[in-house]
Amino acid sequence: MTSEARADEVLAQASDKCTPVAGDMKNGVFISKDRSGAALVFDVVDEKIQDIHEDFAATTTVAARWVEMPDRFALADFRDANGQTVGQACVALRAGLENQPGRGGQGELAVAALAQRVELYEGARSYANSETARIFASAHVAPHEPATPVAPHENVPTPPTPTDPAATLPTFISMGAVSVLSQKGAHAGAVLAGEIAAAELHSNTLTGQNFWVIEANVGFPLTICVGESDMPSRPRPNQVIAGEFVIVAADTALSA
Repeated sequence: MTSEARADEVLAQASDKCTPVAGDMKNGVFISKDRSGAALVFDVVDEKIQDIHEDFAATTTVAARWVEMPDRFALADFRDANGQTVGQACVALRAGLENQPGRGGQGELAVAALAQRVELYEGARSYANSETARIFASAHVAPHEPATPVAPHENVPTPPTPTDPAATLPTFISMGAVSVLSQKGAHAGAVLAGEIAAAELHSNTLTGQNFWVIEANVGFPLTICVGESDMPSRPRPNQVIAGEFVIVAADTALSA
């Protein structure tokens, strides 16, 4: 499917359940949902498909506060039961698509990570010995190891001790949030590592492809979607999944 194809032709082929979210066939947003939880979101401009986004209807939610940005992105803070921030991400909003940049929100977000590159480890020990864990460790500072203060004869502080690689589980770093806070633009990319709680194989009737739906802990509950052919082996509970992902989110109040 390309931007040169007529919207009505492509949408007719996508699914008979393709429904409008905003606008009309000339300029609008349409979504085609599958019983597997997978979905395709179509942006239509001048009766042509401008863009197609993948999505997944995650059922696991996390408490969050967020601010919407242009192009259906949002900067979100994820919170635990005590209201403490446990993660931050720039997410692609896939529900509540009538985007209003600058609008703030608070509530439950259904968050999913769509795999771009995946690593699978037998457990925490094999993960701790990986290059990925060492890279994450170099980006972390152990909370019990403060940076060494500047000595009188020194001009710069001694670099803080990196975190033990084993202590980087779980890890969630939103490169999109880093980009937003650096005023370099929004995107929904992230890197993560977390322990698998459950994994189930789904079949997408929209594309004919099988994919894994994995529930994991990355510091907060997260649903991860990985194409069957992209998974090194069958995922199991207590294994560790890591890699690069695109983070999508739906405001459950708007998508109910």
